[in-house]
Amino acid sequence: ASRLAKDDESSNKRELLVQLEGLLLNQQSFNRGYQPMDVPQKPAKSYLDSYAKYRNSVSLLEKPGALLVQNGEIDTWKRLKRQEKV
Repeated sequence: ASRLAKDDESSNKRELLVQLEGLLLNQQSFNRGYQPMDVPQKPAKSYLDSYAKYRNSVSLLEKPGALLVQNGEIDTWKRLKRQEKV
């Protein structure tokens, strides 16, 4: 009985190894259909445009400009503007 248990256990290990080899050693295709995006010419403007789209989709309570300050997004916009000037 102990031999049957050991044989069964070793066959389970072999099956697991075969499955793992298939997962780990075969070529993955996670980004096969990925199209890289170009860096925008004016990132500060695109940042504000994307924020404006976000503001249109949120509730009335989230629309005040205080949300920009709370999330540090004004600092991000200023940093992007400085990078545009360089």
